[in-house]
Amino acid sequence: MENILKQENLQSLLGGKAVKHGTNPNNPLGTTMLITNGDSTTGFLLKKESTSGGISDFLIYDFETPQVIDKYKVYIENYKGQSVYLCFLDEKGAVLYSQEDRLVPGDNQIYSLPKRISGVKKAYIWNSDGSSKGEDYKVIEWDLYKDPSLDLKSERAILRVTLINEVIKEYDLSAQELKAFIDWYNARTDGTGLEQYPFLKTWNMGPFAKRTEYVIYSKILMFEVDEYFN
Repeated sequence: MENILKQENLQSLLGGKAVKHGTNPNNPLGTTMLITNGDSTTGFLLKKESTSGGISDFLIYDFETPQVIDKYKVYIENYKGQSVYLCFLDEKGAVLYSQEDRLVPGDNQIYSLPKRISGVKKAYIWNSDGSSKGEDYKVIEWDLYKDPSLDLKSERAILRVTLINEVIKEYDLSAQELKAFIDWYNARTDGTGLEQYPFLKTWNMGPFAKRTEYVIYSKILMFEVDEYFN
């Protein structure tokens, strides 16, 4: 049964479903519903990365059909910057999107992805720090969301961000990407979320497979938006 969050009209993709845990995305050891049951008093202890065959350091969900994902929540008990790796794969196992380490907020909030991710067949989170600084942590809730309000939107916008050093950054964004930035900015204004915001660069790629530019909240003087239809 689809779970709709009425306050935001979001469609929960994991709510009430059994999530696998295991040693890697293709080696589950069991399942749990303690992170999808809506009960903040339960959770699953995700071990730090290990070469041991019997340690669950991954939480994995395989969708029956490819899904569209707009937002996510990874709620970790007493989160203090531990390593979290969030990844989406297509039906062939290729990486569609990954968000690494401390770029994943661990609080009890829903966050927008930088852009809508389509064709997701498998999603997982990984406690990826196996060093002496890494540690186990308890995942209280993990969910992924589709925002149906974005289905009919085809507008785009030019976002111009003026920094305190008077440098102007300009980005050509979809409606979803613009909304994700504004959601992040508003959350930072309220004191939640990450200090930096990533923009995936698709121009001047050169020899690089992926280029990311980060804008720091405390460095933003102002921003303006010019909307247009594609």
